[in-house]
Amino acid sequence: MSGIHVVHGKEREWVRDLPFYGGSRLPLIEAVLQGLQPGWVILNDQQDTQFCLVLNECGFGYLCASPDYGSALKLVQSAVVEQFCLPRYFHLYEFPEASLSDIDKTRFNFRLRDRIRLLHSSAREVPVPAESNMTVSGISNSDLKIENKLLEGLFGFWKSPENFFQNGGYGSLVKDKNDKLLSVCFSAASAAGLCEVDIMTSVGERSSGFGELVASHFLATSKAVGLDVSWDCFKDNIASHNLAKKVGFEELISYKFLSLFKVDS
Repeated sequence: MSGIHVVHGKEREWVRDLPFYGGSRLPLIEAVLQGLQPGWVILNDQQDTQFCLVLNECGFGYLCASPDYGSALKLVQSAVVEQFCLPRYFHLYEFPEASLSDIDKTRFNFRLRDRIRLLHSSAREVPVPAESNMTVSGISNSDLKIENKLLEGLFGFWKSPENFFQNGGYGSLVKDKNDKLLSVCFSAASAAGLCEVDIMTSVGERSSGFGELVASHFLATSKAVGLDVSWDCFKDNIASHNLAKKVGFEELISYKFLSLFKVDS
């Protein structure tokens, strides 16, 4: 098939062989290619502007293009969003700032922010957290059956507990003696030997060391199964950045993160 089209099934996996593809270090993108999480893979193989857009249903996307990113972005805005019923609000990793002028501001509002990506290799030792009388455990199926605001974020990435456990999901949590959930750390996606981590702590319990507890437990689990862990956060989220460094993550890159909002016509 030529022109702009959706790539389905096993054919998605050869997208990473495209000479201009660079999304293999992004678990939320790789999970779509491997069919572990729902999303869209849209390819334009016409010679003038080749591009591939991989968009996880949760809204995180990656656009790669040859020879010109700006021309591909224009096509995504003018044709792809409408033709393939994409979400009205989505994000693009590693957006080239030079392409800001290619955003159609009559059809899209946008926000450009700085993000940092950090990595914890499974070959690294996991730091031992400070002593605590709290017990940390792995996330169980029964934990996900209980409504809790801290776990709402998990279901932004996974459709159900079954979907979570069957497709590489795992996590750690800490509760108090009354079984109240204090902090949770989980994989937002897991693919190609790398998982994307997300972590949440109750507002009243932040700076209490619970984030460090669940993150360290999560890293130990990841190391046991041989997975590297990716931690992405906004550059101005100092608390998240500091916690990642405290538990042994190393900074890889800083990059631009574009959020696009389709304007009502």
